[in-house]
Amino acid sequence: YMANYQPNVVVVGTAMMHLQHKLSYNCGTAGHLEDVVVDQRVRGCRVGERLVQKAIDTAKAKGCYKLMLTCYEKTVPYYLPFGFKRHDIGMKLVLKEEYPQVNQEH
Repeated sequence: YMANYQPNVVVVGTAMMHLQHKLSYNCGTAGHLEDVVVDQRVRGCRVGERLVQKAIDTAKAKGCYKLMLTCYEKTVPYYLPFGFKRHDIGMKLVLKEEYPQVNQEH
């Protein structure tokens, strides 16, 4: 998903969701929300809220039994009002050098 600002068509926010079809959970579908990023100039203008809500609505429409995300500790309070709850422990295995990131807010 992308949020853009008209008339300049400047991208001010992004979010990515992918669907995972599971063999467990009666072959159910789980959604994974990633890369929710909002341009600093428009934070507080509900851009991120719209992107996250669109992902939630899409996951429901696709019949997902859950929508998961991994975030930094400092952004946990942002996701709580949407109904997200702490769950599991996040881990990663770095397989190759990571690309530099411009901003790691959400």
